[in-house]
Amino acid sequence: MEQNDIKEQESLQETNTQEQKQEYQKEESANQDNLVSDDTKITLAEEKEDYGISDKKSINVTIVSIISIVVIIAIIASIPYIYNPEPKISTGLVKINAPHPTSEKAKEYVYNNIEFMRKDDFWYADLKTGNTVYSTEFYYGPREIENIQTAGENGNVFGTAFQNEKLYVTFDPNESKYARSENNESTMKYVALAVGQIDTHFIKTFKKEIIAACTNEESPACFSRPIITCENSTDTAVIFVREAAKPKITFAGNCTIIEGREWDLIKAAENLVMRAYAIIG
Repeated sequence: MEQNDIKEQESLQETNTQEQKQEYQKEESANQDNLVSDDTKITLAEEKEDYGISDKKSINVTIVSIISIVVIIAIIASIPYIYNPEPKISTGLVKINAPHPTSEKAKEYVYNNIEFMRKDDFWYADLKTGNTVYSTEFYYGPREIENIQTAGENGNVFGTAFQNEKLYVTFDPNESKYARSENNESTMKYVALAVGQIDTHFIKTFKKEIIAACTNEESPACFSRPIITCENSTDTAVIFVREAAKPKITFAGNCTIIEGREWDLIKAAENLVMRAYAIIG
């Protein structure tokens, strides 16, 4: 009996010891969590100070800006993986859930010996290159965008630099430089649309290796991207997409500048693409 009592006491002591250890570990874990939370708060405060964020509204604007920039870069990076070489290839279209303004009443017409057909507010045309037929998609038909202003010494989209396989597409990531729409949204999303239209055609049809770039590092999303401008690119082909009051295409040596605001920017981008196809010349 005495031996059994001794064993029961030892077992009870061992159980109490394990329970004490567990309680101690819980307390230590809670303390570590508190330390991590404090560090996190300090880090967030430092980041807010670094980027000039002083209130919740500013934080929201910054987050939206970063998301927009990430979307633009993601569009450039993802298109090569969508490409599937088949006898008939659809170039696809980066679409936005908003109606785009148009003055065109026709549902179909022939332009430069190419038939364009309108369906669900988008324009389609089959273009043949070699043995491959490309089913191309556009927001606008050529008649609506043929008179986009052009400037510069090189009216040919594919100058010497554009014969290279690599093509940099760059933009300004500073969201504060962009205008605001009627519902107070940043017009940066139209840069994403323009970039998407340029990239999908140049990659699928012209087999270019598109590299996403930024003109500066004013956004964290561009910290790991090449910093490319028309000034610092001397032997590489560059397309610079930027916002401006009026639509325009400027050919400056190896750099082509596409500019406009909102849907006018899309018109300028599609004008460039149609020039590459020799639809508009």
